[in-house]
Amino acid sequence: MKKLLFIAITMALLSSCLDEKEEAIANIPEKEGLTVTVTFTGDPAPLLKSSPANFVEAEPWEKELKTITILAFKENGQCILQRDLNAAEIAARVATFTLPFTSSGELIKFHAVANITLPATINDLTELEELKHVHITSYYSYSYGVVSTRCMRNEGFGMSGYTEEIMASEGQKTSVAISLKRLVTKIRVKINITEEFYRKYKGYMIMWPTDIENSPTYSWIVEKDEPLDEGRTAPGYIVQDNSNDNMVGDSYQNLFYIYENGKRAEGDGVKLRIRGTYNEAGLVVNAILQTYIIELDLDPLGEGIIRRNCCYDIEVDINDLQDKNLQYRVSAARWEMPFDN
Repeated sequence: MKKLLFIAITMALLSSCLDEKEEAIANIPEKEGLTVTVTFTGDPAPLLKSSPANFVEAEPWEKELKTITILAFKENGQCILQRDLNAAEIAARVATFTLPFTSSGELIKFHAVANITLPATINDLTELEELKHVHITSYYSYSYGVVSTRCMRNEGFGMSGYTEEIMASEGQKTSVAISLKRLVTKIRVKINITEEFYRKYKGYMIMWPTDIENSPTYSWIVEKDEPLDEGRTAPGYIVQDNSNDNMVGDSYQNLFYIYENGKRAEGDGVKLRIRGTYNEAGLVVNAILQTYIIELDLDPLGEGIIRRNCCYDIEVDINDLQDKNLQYRVSAARWEMPFDN
């Protein structure tokens, strides 16, 4: 009888322990994470000078997406996701995945980087924010006939974008819309040798290569309030020849891509340098070399600012051999992104 009583007591104690253990396991929270759907949208119009056209269509090679990496960070800067989109996701411009180590109501910072190879592992937001882009010459510094037909950089135009979202409740998808911006700005130049010029002078003007000076040689991959205004391009660093490739009648066309820059003091801005040789009577001994320099103050806020992912058109009229009589007009527009329809 005592033996049976002992067995009964032992079984009751074991049953009680098992119940407690099962209850404890059931209270351990899920660790799989919450579901996120990332989509890509057109870039909101930047603050620009008024222009007859506020939208410039991009060429196919200017908006091609070859790679996209999504990164997610907690408020403390810890990276909790670094994920490369596959080809199908890039084509669809949408990706759905699970974001680990998150809870509903939590603020998450999302970054997207396109057409740029990142380090295999990024541990925190500071590491991403300190990455620079430096390939400005191998990007685009070539003849008009080439840069107007394809991207010099095999990886395509580097782009990045950022947004923040509050994580939705369990069972709900968190929708994240990211606008990508190119790291460079596009500058189209048209140089006209005007009828007024030929009325004043009986010879002809032969244009030399046109270049852009004093532009930054580096840029942050992640856009910041204060651009990385580091390093300055010297004359001939970003240069484009004027030849039959870019000549239409008495006008020359140039196409440049440069990095953004922050505030500049007067006289220290990015400059467009135009050079030409005037030959009075077809004799080399009578040739006159003339240089025209335009400081590019393209932003409505002034201070020499040039913004990334904009398109600026500069039309220059050469009416005279004197630099002071040079006339030019500037218009700016939003540059179409891969997601604009």
